[in-house]
Amino acid sequence: MNRALHHDTLLFQLAAEHSPIAMGLATPGGRLRELNGALERFTGRTREDLLARDWQSLTHPDDLTLSLQTHRRLLAGECDHYRLTKRYLHADGSVIWGDLTVSAVKDPEGRLWGTIFQLVDATEIVQTRRQLESGHERFRQLAELGSDLMVMLDTSLRAVWISADSEGRTALGWPADAELGVSLDQRVHPDDRPRLAELSAALLASGQWPRDCLLRMRTASGGYRWMAVMVAPLRESDGTISGYVSGLRDVDELVRTREREAAERQRLRATLDSLLDPHVVIEAVRDSEGKVVDFRYLAVNPMACQAMGQPMERLLGARVLPVVPALRDPELFGRYLHTLESGEPLAIDNLVIAEAVGQPLRHFDLRVVKLGDGLVVTWRDISERAEMSETIELLTRSSGELVVRLDLDGIIRWVSPSLPALLGWQPQQWLGRRGTDFLEHGGACPGYQQARPRLLAGERVVCEERIRTADGSLRWLESYVTPHIGRSGAVEGLVLACRLIDERRAAQEALERKSEELRRKLRTSLAAAAIAHEIKKPLSLLLLHSRLVQRQLADATAPPAALATLIPAIEQNARTVVETIERMNALLRSVPTEPVRLDLGSVVRSTLLYQRPRLERRGIRLETAALEAEWLVQGDGTQLQIALNNLIDNAIEAMAEVPAGQARLRLSLERVDQQVQLSVDDNGPGLPSPSSEQLLLRTSKPTGTGMGLFVVEQILANLGGNLELGRSSLGGASVRLRLPLAPPLDERDQAGGSPAPPAVGGVERL
Repeated sequence: MNRALHHDTLLFQLAAEHSPIAMGLATPGGRLRELNGALERFTGRTREDLLARDWQSLTHPDDLTLSLQTHRRLLAGECDHYRLTKRYLHADGSVIWGDLTVSAVKDPEGRLWGTIFQLVDATEIVQTRRQLESGHERFRQLAELGSDLMVMLDTSLRAVWISADSEGRTALGWPADAELGVSLDQRVHPDDRPRLAELSAALLASGQWPRDCLLRMRTASGGYRWMAVMVAPLRESDGTISGYVSGLRDVDELVRTREREAAERQRLRATLDSLLDPHVVIEAVRDSEGKVVDFRYLAVNPMACQAMGQPMERLLGARVLPVVPALRDPELFGRYLHTLESGEPLAIDNLVIAEAVGQPLRHFDLRVVKLGDGLVVTWRDISERAEMSETIELLTRSSGELVVRLDLDGIIRWVSPSLPALLGWQPQQWLGRRGTDFLEHGGACPGYQQARPRLLAGERVVCEERIRTADGSLRWLESYVTPHIGRSGAVEGLVLACRLIDERRAAQEALERKSEELRRKLRTSLAAAAIAHEIKKPLSLLLLHSRLVQRQLADATAPPAALATLIPAIEQNARTVVETIERMNALLRSVPTEPVRLDLGSVVRSTLLYQRPRLERRGIRLETAALEAEWLVQGDGTQLQIALNNLIDNAIEAMAEVPAGQARLRLSLERVDQQVQLSVDDNGPGLPSPSSEQLLLRTSKPTGTGMGLFVVEQILANLGGNLELGRSSLGGASVRLRLPLAPPLDERDQAGGSPAPPAVGGVERL
């Protein structure tokens, strides 16, 4: 083995010593074992120096990683040889290039013994190639960066050369010679300088510059224009960057156009998304012969996604027919094709479609217009409205009622189909005309004019008017008028639900005639009863005095003075009867008396003087409040005394069953707004059914007729007052008489009126 190795080494030395190509043997680890003189000349090192080294120490550090990776593949048996062009370190410190070929040397058993290498000096070849590549790169960059403005920059990104026109000005209008030494950031828009700083830093660090860089550059006139800016590094033969070349192309109009297009697309997208109706854009899908066989979704708005029950990402790009089976109908599809081919818009109202077998019919309003090789489709689901219209029509036809819709000007906009059957008119004869034109009084209809302000305020009004039929006759019509409130909350029109009420009006008129006849009979009966009621006391006194006179005349010993006293009393009672009858007749005929200014408190106190003996005999406790104050009213003192006496009589008789000493009667005066209120309260059984609508003939007495309350009510009506009945806090009846306050006489009262009188009163044991 040693002999063979010695023989091989001798042959290698002889062959290699005379070869111009550097050659050598190395261990698997890379240590040099043999080499020729060409390797010494290539590296500039002595034989002894080289044999003390390995090839790794001679390799340029930047190429060492690739060399080691390739050499490991050889040692691992993945290849028998490899070839590299790499840099080496010359003894004088320079860098030299070598074309290296390395082959594996193995023993007969296949074990790796070492490597043999050949190294050709490629420095000149590499430099020449680098120069060619650099020149090619410069020309390539000039070709690619062909633009409106060319700039050569140094490593600090300052202009060292700039292209100019025949007048020596750049494409931005600056004098070319004045731009030398100016950096890019001095001409860029202030808002773009942060981005330029980032791009410049990346360029200086890595030599990279984005191809789609757009910057606003300042012009000589003071404005800014969008420029497409491209920058590429210029490298020397050793790879170092010696400068940059920049091309600037004017794209201002292009950018402005794109901005307008983007804004328009954004507005269009926002418009589509805000539409309350479904909206889609579809394009035609054609077969090999160019025939339209389907459509494809290009754009859809959210409402379309909701209507079709599909997410937007699934619809975009999908075909239409699988999503909308109704379009398979040849007639509907043909109308789509007609719009696509002719450009004529398609409008279909109340299109009825069955979305699926067994499903209810749906109603749509459809609009289709052409757009390029496609269509824009908008639809509105009006199923609920159609169903409601059908329901309303059925109801109005079968209900016998007339429904009319008016606008705010009173113009008829819709009328139910029941119009011909009810009034003989055809709907087209009413539409567009004023609703009042068909009423008895026409446009001057007083009922409508009075109700209009309330209707505009949102109130519901019921009107009864006579309306003309088609044959000219008049019928009574009852209208329930309801304001139509729009979405804004304001009244936008009126809706009238009307019915004929001729029979009811005839019945009402007959009832009113009968009621008036009954009222006359009742008033006659009440008048007779009231007169009898009021003259009962003076007639009783007259009868008593007459009997006394008879006794005096029968008694011969009676003194003449007694007769002198009784005869005037009889005359006075007779006059009282006559005056009472006259007043009651005037009262029941609703003949007003001449009111005078009087103190209501004085009237009450005088009445109590008359009633005091009865109250004492019955043991009724009298309670008063504010009777001593002055309460001025306009009235008739006699009538007021009659009314008050009736009320006190009723209260005394109503408390007949109350144990002696427990009966209570309270009279009080107080001011209520611009009226004086006289309250008469007791603790008797009270009035029945205070909520009853019948005021006349109500009584709390077991055997009473209610005539007294009727008289009181008539008196107050003549004096402009009113009567209220209720439950007293004492437990019995409460009767409240209200009369207007008398107007003030002096300036003080006219300015503000007298203050409310103080509450003066007390409790008496009678």
